[in-house]
Amino acid sequence: MIPLTGQLHTFDGITEFEELKQELAAVERHDIYAYHDDADEWAELPYRDSLWTNSGPVGDVSASSKYYHVFQPAEIIEYEVHALEQYRDTVRPKGYIRESADGRKLTVYTNLEGLEVEPVEGDVYELGKRTSHAHTGMHGLHHDIGAVRVVCSNGMMSFDAEKQFSQTHSEPLNYALFEHAYDSIVNGVEDVEDRIQAAAAQELVNQDEALLVLTDLNIDTYLPGDEPLATLEEALETELDMEQDRPTLYDTYNAATRALTHAPGIEPDSREQGLKQAARLLDHQGAVPEATDLGQSAVERRLDAYVEDETEPYWDDEEETLQTLIETHAGER
Repeated sequence: MIPLTGQLHTFDGITEFEELKQELAAVERHDIYAYHDDADEWAELPYRDSLWTNSGPVGDVSASSKYYHVFQPAEIIEYEVHALEQYRDTVRPKGYIRESADGRKLTVYTNLEGLEVEPVEGDVYELGKRTSHAHTGMHGLHHDIGAVRVVCSNGMMSFDAEKQFSQTHSEPLNYALFEHAYDSIVNGVEDVEDRIQAAAAQELVNQDEALLVLTDLNIDTYLPGDEPLATLEEALETELDMEQDRPTLYDTYNAATRALTHAPGIEPDSREQGLKQAARLLDHQGAVPEATDLGQSAVERRLDAYVEDETEPYWDDEEETLQTLIETHAGER
């Protein structure tokens, strides 16, 4: 399922990837002027420039190239392709480039066919990278690397960000970060397998606690519709085996990504932010978090919400459920 907001360009293979740089909007610097109503006078603002694409203005930045470097989308793609050249005989890049409708943001998803892991039987991941860039502000350019899960037969995928290489516009576009990112992917197969297997060994108390963990991460706030909790519950049930009582962190993560990628009408930016939140189920300061700690913290924060505010229950008898979960954790300590 590919987000369709803005311009979308797909590629299959390194040649098509490189050719797409010709399709992307160039960015130009222009002066900024201020208008004084009373004096009916215009004056140039010498410290700021405006950035424009053929779609119109995208924002204002420092007028000094010393403090703000414009990253051209075509140059970003050129660096992507150049960094992949050394792996031409090993992997085949396949994915898409999305430009926002206003030309301000660029997102590149690159899956590397030929570089797969199967940490859990029947559950295949392709390793890949998401590159995201915005022309203005402190967003800069980010390389998120990790595993892309092929979760159903129609090819719908979700992203698990494990590591990130970033830079702001205060420095010229850094080619070394592109190389470091792809090198980390190609040489990180065992890390991905180990991380997912560790998450699959970490169990929460029950499905109720898994839902509380997901809402504690605010996954529900990224889902459209009036019943986001029902969407999460359905996704969790889909991920669990028929006789499975205790969801693992891996199940809970997969439920989050399933909900975020299947939900109709979800905005691409909301999906991306939700997937970043979901990735916290697999990564806490470089390691897989403890399911017991995540569950207990989610339950305690939910109880605090009842104490501090008039809180609408997620389901009937939720307070009794919370009390039972607290007692369970006390007995396991």
